[in-house]
Amino acid sequence: MGCTAGQAGCAPDESPAQEVTLTRAYALSRTEVTQGQFASVMGALPRRAALRALGLDHPAFPAPAGWHEAAAFADALSSAAGLEACYSCTGSGP
Repeated sequence: MGCTAGQAGCAPDESPAQEVTLTRAYALSRTEVTQGQFASVMGALPRRAALRALGLDHPAFPAPAGWHEAAAFADALSSAAGLEACYSCTGSGP
């Protein structure tokens, strides 16, 4: 995880690269989350008007939807599947 030597465009907190071991099972969607999927899980479209204007088949993430919205969506999917939440957000914004 993180940026390797010689990799461009890295944030200061992405170095040094380090090995990570996943200790729990996880699932990935085959495709990006669409705004329609987001709305069906969250009960509303993503909060950013510029994103909503693109339509239900357009990807909901990343920008302009924020990280907190993405984390809330992931937690809602976990809850719907009977799993525990993965995130504990105390702030808001991107």
